[in-house]
Amino acid sequence: MQYDLFKTIEEDLTPSDTLICSKCGEEKPLSEYYFHPTYTNKSFKYCKACHKEKSLTRYYLKKTAPPYLGTCNCCGKKTESPHLDHDHKTNKFRGWLCRVCNTGLGNFDDNIEGLEMAIKYLRKHDASI
Repeated sequence: MQYDLFKTIEEDLTPSDTLICSKCGEEKPLSEYYFHPTYTNKSFKYCKACHKEKSLTRYYLKKTAPPYLGTCNCCGKKTESPHLDHDHKTNKFRGWLCRVCNTGLGNFDDNIEGLEMAIKYLRKHDASI
């Protein structure tokens, strides 16, 4: 079966099914989501409205962000493909990050307490101390 990248309703899903948008938290019918063939449940995690808002925010941030100067603003390493980092609550630009730093912060949900707990854990198990 061949898939369209942004197919509205997948053939193997029932149109009466619903999903909860991970951004707005609302339960919406499948027709309110875009679908992607490689995702586990075939859908993006955001509803169409939230997906559009996220796309517009990223577009605006990229247009207004300062130029990338060649190194990650978090770890200082050079990277050829910087990721735009922004505060997900205020939508304000924070910096240009390498993939590793961007993914790492995202995995901790930009949560300082979680990062501090991870630092404690690493210090506890650091053989060089």
